[in-house]
Amino acid sequence: MRWILDNLQVVIAVAAALAYWLNQRKQESAGEPPEPAEEGRPDDPFREFGADPAEAERTRRIQEEIRRKIAERAGGAPVAAPARVPEPPPLIQPEPPPARSAALAAASAQEAILQRQRDLEDQLRNAQAIRRATQRKEVIAEASARKPTAARTALLGDLKGAENLRRAIVLREVLGPPVGLR
Repeated sequence: MRWILDNLQVVIAVAAALAYWLNQRKQESAGEPPEPAEEGRPDDPFREFGADPAEAERTRRIQEEIRRKIAERAGGAPVAAPARVPEPPPLIQPEPPPARSAALAAASAQEAILQRQRDLEDQLRNAQAIRRATQRKEVIAEASARKPTAARTALLGDLKGAENLRRAIVLREVLGPPVGLR
């Protein structure tokens, strides 16, 4: 159990990989094609959600003009621009959300994320405090479970009384490491 708590990131990564693998097997058994990776054409002007069609068309024309100029310089002769059939306008143009509500939604989402991070940080601190307390209790229980040895009992008996304690302190000062090395 302690290993799992100490290596929680590894456990989460393994669980995510297992869930992905199971999802892929489920899709294959249902006969669905696997989800393709997002492969937009590099010159696709509408690859961004909510892109302005007029801006995309302007970008496309500028790109074609640049390509034409490059081809003229490389070959020396003017190159005719390929005729492009204009695309019909979309049937329904999505209305952009009001800027204020989008800003409020983004701010509230950001605040929710920060609050979640604070909560997780508090949980982590509490878990670490509980683990330290448990480790201390284990060490104390281990120490109290040990039987005192004969040497320990004799040493503790020698330290009882003021005169014996003074003698032990003097012996430590004389026989111990020098004051400069402490």
